[in-house]
Amino acid sequence: MAAQAADAIIELDPRITPQQAHVVWDGQFAAIQPMAGQEAAVEQALVGRSDHGECWRKSELPSRFDYSEHRRIPAIVCLADIG
Repeated sequence: MAAQAADAIIELDPRITPQQAHVVWDGQFAAIQPMAGQEAAVEQALVGRSDHGECWRKSELPSRFDYSEHRRIPAIVCLADIG
């Protein structure tokens, strides 16, 4: 695994609240499950490119990850940039 700079992270706290979504995993790789009724707001806050990484809807994960079909994968997946 590549080293990760302390400032090269995808900050979730300023973008979503615990009332909006459950963060299943966090770190260099994050997985987020929006609460019922909060899906659109959470997607708007997270999905897309940010300063230090990118977040995708489960259905739109790049095929190179081979990680979009399993039932346990949360609705939104984020990956920090390398380095």
